Amino acid sequence: MESSWCAIVYTLLFSFSCLNSAVTSAPTFLIEPVNTIGVVGDTYVQIYCKVESFSTIDWQFNGNLLASECTTVDESKYSIEGDCDKEFNLQINDIELSDEGVYECIAGSPSTSKSATLTVNLAAYITKPPNDQAAIEGQTEDVIFTCEADGKPTMIEYNWFFGNEQLSSNEKHSVQNGRLSISNVARSDAGIYTCVVSNGVLDGDNSSAILHVNYIGDFIRNSNNARWLEYLKSNIIFHVELEGVRL
Repeated sequence: MESSWCAIVYTLLFSFSCLNSAVTSAPTFLIEPVNTIGVVGDTYVQIYCKVESFSTIDWQFNGNLLASECTTVDESKYSIEGDCDKEFNLQINDIELSDEGVYECIAGSPSTSKSATLTVNLAAYITKPPNDQAAIEGQTEDVIFTCEADGKPTMIEYNWFFGNEQLSSNEKHSVQNGRLSISNVARSDAGIYTCVVSNGVLDGDNSSAILHVNYIGDFIRNSNNARWLEYLKSNIIFHVELEGVRL
């Protein structure tokens, strides 16, 4: 009889222990948050989190509460996408640089959590565009265009174009990141020069400047015409037309 009572007590204790263990066991994550990359200007980014069982679900950003179950602290910035039963995906709207950081999905009681880092990139953009330049054909001084840019990542690639032609360093041009030098200036160098920047995020940015090349006309180069030029200098007549009337 005593043996039977012991067996009953043991069974009850074992059952209670199993029940207690089931009640207090941590939830199982079916889908864990993963590191994500966003770009400034993106409409939204989602970080996924799905659990097998839970008592409560919270989302935190750098230790600050963003959402509890399906309610967010700022509905215009954050929302919970999913069935709010097991699936609690955090959606972050209108991505900005300030959204970068650690997002943590906290589930159950006692709680357990999984976290992921959101990295926010910014497409390269020009901070200092090239300026228009003027030169004289045959001058010994190089023409220099400069261009500065920023972005995230900060490793910026610079490319220079003359019209539609991409320039590289040679006897005529020196291309060094945001600096373009043009030597032995000729009238054929006149035109539009474009600085194109990129850091691998979206299409980057570009800005253009014009090189004006002044030169002595062929008329002056001819020695015979030079005498006519001296004559014309002392016998110049100006005609001005205003609203179609010659004065």
